[in-house]
Amino acid sequence: MYICAFILRSINKKMYKLLYLSFYDADRPPFAKKYHVEYFNIFGSSPENNASPFKSRREYDVVIIGGGVAGIPTASDLCLYVPEIHDFIKSQPVVLGICYGMQLLYHLYYSKHVQALPFRHEKIDNISLSPKYPLGMEISSLRVRFNHRYFCPDVSEGIVSQYYLPECDIVFPNVVQFATNHYGCQFHFTNTDDQNHFLDVLLHLFEKKK
Repeated sequence: MYICAFILRSINKKMYKLLYLSFYDADRPPFAKKYHVEYFNIFGSSPENNASPFKSRREYDVVIIGGGVAGIPTASDLCLYVPEIHDFIKSQPVVLGICYGMQLLYHLYYSKHVQALPFRHEKIDNISLSPKYPLGMEISSLRVRFNHRYFCPDVSEGIVSQYYLPECDIVFPNVVQFATNHYGCQFHFTNTDDQNHFLDVLLHLFEKKK
C-alpha cells in the first residue's frame, strides 16, 4: 500500500505547524517549506524559553523530539527535570522521537529505564521496516545514522524495525510505534529528503485515521 500521488500533492500543499524540541542550541535541522517550524531548546536560557509550549498547551500538527547531547540527564530521568513534558507529549496528535527522543517516549509508555550498551554505537547502515505495520508498508527500507550509547529493552509491541549488534549479541528496536501516531526511531536521518518523506508518511497515516 503506497501513498497515492494525489494524497502526496495535498500533503505538499498544506501548511503544518511543527514543534521541534531540542536539547542544545545547535540542533535546528531544516524542514520543507510546508512546515512552519517552532524550535524550542528544553534546556535553553534564551528569551524564547519564556514562551514554553508546555505552558501554552498549544496543539501542533507534529512534534519532533530531537537527539541528546553530552551532559544532560538520561531520557529516563528527563521527567524529573521537566515534569510537564509527559502530559504535553500525550496531548499531541503526531509525535516522532529521534534517538534520545525515542528513549523519552519509551520511558513515557513503558515506565522503564533505558539500558546502556557496552560501547557507543556509531554507524551508517541500511534498515528494513516490517510491512506488518502501516509505516513499514509505506517505507520498506531506509539508510540511517546510528549514534547512541543507550537502547530501549523489553519493548513488547509496535516494533516496526529492529537491529542486531553482533559485538554484544543485543537486538534493539530502532523504529517503534508506541501509540497510534506516536513513533520513535533510534537513529538520525542521513539527509533532509528522507526526513521530510518520513514526516509526510506519518502525517498521511494520521489523516487516514481521521
